[in-house]
Formats: sequence, C-alpha cells, structure tokens
Amino acid sequence: MPATVQILTLKGARYALIPEREYRRMASSRATPAESEEEDLVDAEPFMLEVLGRNLKAARLAAKPRPLTQAELADKLGITQSFVSAAERGVKEIGSPYVARVMKACRH
Repeated sequence: MPATVQILTLKGARYALIPEREYRRMASSRATPAESEEEDLVDAEPFMLEVLGRNLKAARLAAKPRPLTQAELADKLGITQSFVSAAERGVKEIGSPYVARVMKACRH
C-alpha cells in the first residue's frame, strides 16, 4: 500500500510530510546511512499545531454570515476565549472533535 503523503507550504517552500515508517524505510535504503536516524527526525507537532491554528483562525474570520471574534466563538462552543486564542496560536493541543465544532460554529 502506498504511503500517505501530505504537501505543506511554509513561507513559499513546499515540504512533503510522510509517515515515520515510510521515512525509516527510505532512510535505511539510502547508500550512506545516517549515523543515527533519530538525529534526522524533526518533531513536526509544533509546526502542525501552528498550521492548524492558522487554519482555525481563518475559518473563524470567514464565518457565515459574518466573521466571529474569539469571544463570540468561545461563547458558541461553551469554552473560554483564552482556549480559542491558544488553539489559534498553536500552543494548545486540540483534536478533531474541536476542529469539527469550530467548523460547525463557523458554518463551514
């Protein structure tokens, strides 16, 4: 089964995000192996949280019939404005249920 690949664009540069298992398979087959595969790995979680946060903010600002403030979105979701802010800044770990609730509240 082929690996799932996501293409991310950050500051104009495009990056391919692949599953770790596929990365390790590719790394083990290259001609000059790295001294330590762990040194080659980069923790993508902070980056992904930041990207997700920016997308959540964009969804809030594109809400229908009008953009929502963080406080208005928080009221609709029954959470605090500080939680919405932290999620949008990428400093709060959130899951797909939160994303779905934001999309529904913003009528996307």
